[in-house]
Amino acid sequence: MSNSSVNWEGEAMKSDIDLKNDVLKELSREQGIGEAHIGVIVKEGVVTVIGNVDTYAEKRAAECAVKRVSGVRAVADEIEVKSCLSVWRDAEIAALAASALERNASVPRDCITVIVENRLLTLEGNVERPSQKDAAEDAVKHLTGLKGVINEIMSRDET
Repeated sequence: MSNSSVNWEGEAMKSDIDLKNDVLKELSREQGIGEAHIGVIVKEGVVTVIGNVDTYAEKRAAECAVKRVSGVRAVADEIEVKSCLSVWRDAEIAALAASALERNASVPRDCITVIVENRLLTLEGNVERPSQKDAAEDAVKHLTGLKGVINEIMSRDET
C-alpha cells in the first residue's frame, strides 16, 4: 500500500510501516504488558499481534492498545497466554474466581456460574445491567493461571 492510498471516507491511509510503528508505540505505552514478547505484522491495515504473555489481562491489554491506533482496519490476535504458573488446577482457578465475584459489590450474588476447563474460564448467567456483566469479567480477568475468559453473561437490557 502506498502513502497515497485513501480510505472510503477520502482520508489518506497510513502505510503499513507507519501503522506498525504506531502500534508498537501504543503497545510500549500500555502498562501491564511485556511488549518485548509481542510481535506485530501489518498488511493492508490488518494488524496481527503474535507472541506469548503471562496473563490473560496482558493479552486483553495488548488487543485494546492495538484497537486504539488510528488506521487499524482489523486485528488478528494470535497472542497466547503461557503462564509460568500453569500448574494451577481448574478447581483452584474456579474457587478464586467465585471468591473474586463475591467480593465485587457490582456483581449480583448467585446470578453467575463459573466454569473452568483447561484454565479457560467461562462466565454464565443473567444480570440486570450490562455494567454488571462487565464488572464480573473485570473481577476475574486478572486471576493467576488463566488462559482466557469467555463472558456469556446475558443482561436483561441486551435481550
